[in-house]
Amino acid sequence: MNGLLETAGGLLARRRLITTWLPVLLFVSALTVVGVAAVGTARAEAWWADLPGQARAVAGVVFLTTTVLAAEILAGFRPAVVRLYEGYWSPLPGGKALMRSGRERIAAAADPERPWTSPTPDRLMPTRLGNILAAAEQQADRYGMDAVTAWPRLYTALPEPFTILFGQAAASLELMISVSALGGLFALVACPVAAVILPWYWAPLLLWAGGLLAWAGYRGALGAAARYGELVRTAFDVHRWLLLDAMGLSRPESWAAELRQWEQIHQLWQRGRPDSGSAHLLGYPAPTDTDPASPATPPRTGPPLPVSGTPEAEPPPPTPDEEPHPPTLDEEPQPLAHGAPSPGRRPLLIALCLGVLAILGAALPDAFRDEGVTASRDLPDFHVLTAADLSGPAPGLVGRYTLRPIGEHAQVSPYDLGPVLPEPGLTGRVVTTLTVQRPVFMLDRGDILLVLPLSQKGPAARVTVLEFSAAKDKVTVAVTEAELSRLLSTKNPVFQLAR
Repeated sequence: MNGLLETAGGLLARRRLITTWLPVLLFVSALTVVGVAAVGTARAEAWWADLPGQARAVAGVVFLTTTVLAAEILAGFRPAVVRLYEGYWSPLPGGKALMRSGRERIAAAADPERPWTSPTPDRLMPTRLGNILAAAEQQADRYGMDAVTAWPRLYTALPEPFTILFGQAAASLELMISVSALGGLFALVACPVAAVILPWYWAPLLLWAGGLLAWAGYRGALGAAARYGELVRTAFDVHRWLLLDAMGLSRPESWAAELRQWEQIHQLWQRGRPDSGSAHLLGYPAPTDTDPASPATPPRTGPPLPVSGTPEAEPPPPTPDEEPHPPTLDEEPQPLAHGAPSPGRRPLLIALCLGVLAILGAALPDAFRDEGVTASRDLPDFHVLTAADLSGPAPGLVGRYTLRPIGEHAQVSPYDLGPVLPEPGLTGRVVTTLTVQRPVFMLDRGDILLVLPLSQKGPAARVTVLEFSAAKDKVTVAVTEAELSRLLSTKNPVFQLAR
């Protein structure tokens, strides 16, 4: 067993070895036990004893290769498994009804004294795991940040002790998801086989064993996800300004200034430029004059420079401890430490993995991935999507509206869309942006609110919130033309919102 672990450790990174290969090894071993029980222990022992030594060695290599390849396949499919566990079921048959009932159950069980542990209504998921992760992602909203865009950049600026803790939490979550998924798969595979070739009591026994393992893995994933989510929230709460320092931008002096600054930084990241006339909000430091009396460069205190013509020793390559990068659920860190496999040690294995993953990835149902859905034409902002607007089947996107223009053939991401609006939606309405006093209540896309003049003297209009700025002082709404005319007749540039 030690030799098997050492060989597998040379082929896989340590984290992949623990979170993926060991569960796969136990899964394959359990299926082997079922097969041995089917043919009989005595016959299996006799067959193994009759094999020559060379054949046994080949069987060991085949077994190791099979488990390593299966581990690579599981790692490739794990993001889709996580999405399934989070509750992205709408493309599945009956999935929308399941999501609706699950969201209602979760909303009824929400803890009103701990609102930060549950996502906002438009992000509510039908499973506990999905809500734990969604609640962690929305932590960035309070600072005007978009978690999906900011997290890969923020991770590079996090201190090393924090990245170590985060890597451990992510590895625990990956391990529990792998255990749960393989436990359920074992029950689905072993139970029918046992019902055909083994005594009657084997089938319920294996079904209960696999189901219990799947349930225990999911319960463990909930605890791991809670720790993972808490670290994500901590990263945004405590270390977000380290990202500004790493980019050479100045820190904001107030919360309102921070909201405006992150809003423009995200505009730069996502659109390639800040809003017109708002570049100064990015926080570039003001230029300072250099003191002519100060030396141009500080004196060297380290070792002397090499003599011209003398070759300088190459610095050692960086190790994972010196150059960490985010160990997310979707990506495995590349092994850089001493002892990691060189590219020439397993070319055949890599080719097999890529071939199998390509075949299975082509057959992966749309239920477990939403990439590849593109716009069939240029879509304006605040446009309700129809099936004709999309290049492929995407029932989870139809009925939602665009938050920004999407070009033809550009990918349509759920993060670029607002929720499905209640009736009448945008029919018979115009879209406009109003300057409002920052509301004291939580503001969400799809909310139906009243817009009043600040003096509270004048007409009120019922509007549907489509989008709002990070500072929540500008709100894009859908309103009828008649109500908009009454609002504009007050000649009041600032309004207030009420429920």
